[in-house]
Amino acid sequence: MLGMLLGMLEHAMVGTCLASLSLVLFSLAGLLRFFPHLLSFLMRCLRGVLILSFRLYHLVLTYLEPWLRGSLGIEVLSGHSRLIACVLLSLTICALILILADFHWSVWILLISLIHGLSIGLAWDEIEKPGGLQLGVKIQ
Repeated sequence: MLGMLLGMLEHAMVGTCLASLSLVLFSLAGLLRFFPHLLSFLMRCLRGVLILSFRLYHLVLTYLEPWLRGSLGIEVLSGHSRLIACVLLSLTICALILILADFHWSVWILLISLIHGLSIGLAWDEIEKPGGLQLGVKIQ
């Protein structure tokens, strides 16, 4: 009887947390929709962070590429190996920042750094083009 009561309480708590999370995300989306200047500012900031990260990753990977090609036979500047290298580099930089700043590890922080590495690895060719990376051009 107690197990069934605790199971119902568990489902109610999970439902409440998910409902409040969706309400927060919906409110943020509405806020960004009603303030287009804030949205364009956030897109410019995100674009700047991605371009700076790309330049750092490109510098590190071009430095490591001859050594990795010679010792492991991996061409780290193309294909899936570039994507994996960007994710590993992003996770490594995040881990170093967390260790140096003495922050606590969190799944969210690691997930953000994983997504950051994936976005750099996937947008690598777009960033190198003369037009550059265009975020949110069609939103306005």
